Amino acid sequence: MLYYDACKNGFHELLNARDRYLNACTTLNVPIHKELFLRFVEVVAIIMSPIIPHFCEHVWREVLGKSGSVTRQPWPKMAEVDISLLAAKDYVDRLIREGRLSIISATAPKKKKKQQQPEAPAAPPKEGRVYVAKRFPAWQEAAISVLKDMLASGPLPDLKALVPLLSKDSRTQPHMKNKKMMPLVKQMVERAQTEGLSCLDRKNAFEEKEVLDLNAELVRLSLGLESLKVIEEPTEEADAQPMAEAVPGEPSFAAF
Repeated sequence: MLYYDACKNGFHELLNARDRYLNACTTLNVPIHKELFLRFVEVVAIIMSPIIPHFCEHVWREVLGKSGSVTRQPWPKMAEVDISLLAAKDYVDRLIREGRLSIISATAPKKKKKQQQPEAPAAPPKEGRVYVAKRFPAWQEAAISVLKDMLASGPLPDLKALVPLLSKDSRTQPHMKNKKMMPLVKQMVERAQTEGLSCLDRKNAFEEKEVLDLNAELVRLSLGLESLKVIEEPTEEADAQPMAEAVPGEPSFAAF
């Protein structure tokens, strides 16, 4: 028995998924889906029955009102996993987390010199802006293009051998002074060793703008904002810096 894995994936991870679902329903003030929740309880009872049989038997008969023994039930059959939905969920979770950190940073009192009273915390922001990039920066596109060509003809050389090759290539040569270039190349080389050429195809598994439109209200309420804007084409000077930090699949966030 892989006892730890069974408890982690069959119990704790399922409960975490349940809690995220309940939190979303509470935030949006919508009722939970009764059939879905009962299915969740049923699946947990069956999966955990080899480890906590007495508890699962009680849930099966007394809570769910099922007949027979839970230990006699077939293993739950699950539909094929939709990778795009999982990627979209992680995207929204990450956006909410980054939004909270941004708001905490914006409202924290500024540090002052010793013997001075600290400033009062700033008023909480009312508006949030999510900046969505339609394309990667030119230097990233150049680096990925060169690495793709190299990987297509064989294994990538180590990082030290890559530097002169990138410096000579006309696509990456103009961007070599960018301090972000080599960290990206290092990350891509490490991923290529385990994932192969697919790691360099950085297309999203979902439509970013569509996911944001569907989840804008959840993001807004989770961050306690009065309004939330999704910006693809900045029109104000204040939007220039956060827009420059966004890349496809990784939006930036600012609160005002």
